[in-house]
Amino acid sequence: MTNSQHLDDDLAIRVARAETHDGQTQHDLMLEVVSHDIKQSERDRRFQGLAEQRWTRLVETGMSIAWDDAKAWLLARAEGENPPPPVPRRISL
Repeated sequence: MTNSQHLDDDLAIRVARAETHDGQTQHDLMLEVVSHDIKQSERDRRFQGLAEQRWTRLVETGMSIAWDDAKAWLLARAEGENPPPPVPRRISL
């Protein structure tokens, strides 16, 4: 697939400088940047979907893990311990 995009003068100059500095062609540089941005956009979309699922479950069940419990568990794991996971509790929203 071919897609032509016009770069404004400032951006075209910056792309040319990057090409000279990194040894990449302008084409390769733009492909890399577009690919990176698309991957980030896809990750963001998956993250947002997961957050929405978890929020829905929280609202439906009222169950959550207190931050203090989660933090203590994470710190223990970081120290190499293997504590039991924190227990969800009913919270009021």
